[in-house]
Amino acid sequence: MDSGRLPAASRLSQSTSTSDQAWLESILAAHPRLGQSKIDSTQSKAEQAQLNAGDDSQRQVLSQLNDLYEKTFPGLRYIVFVDGRDQAAIMEDMKFRIERQDSVAERNAAIKAMCEIAADRVRSASVEDDD
Repeated sequence: MDSGRLPAASRLSQSTSTSDQAWLESILAAHPRLGQSKIDSTQSKAEQAQLNAGDDSQRQVLSQLNDLYEKTFPGLRYIVFVDGRDQAAIMEDMKFRIERQDSVAERNAAIKAMCEIAADRVRSASVEDDD
């Protein structure tokens, strides 16, 4: 696939331009925290609803994992394509990625997840338009 056909986030991640890197970092940092109660997107609210379904202790653990993740990877938010995954699976993935402590792999995982989320949004919009 030539670079003209790569998703914008992938092209940005390959750029050596400081402004491109800064823009990408701001996109990644703008993603809502998992389990966050105030989310603007209707789709994100629906996807994250299952993460808020647990009891207070589970929400507390998720909040602590968010804090640890952001301390481990300054400037990033934990990003994953939530749809269809339960809270336990998400938290296990989050722990794995924190313990891995690989900033490059984490940045790439965040970009991949953003692309998966965007592709799902396009598919969902297409289905809604067909109805």
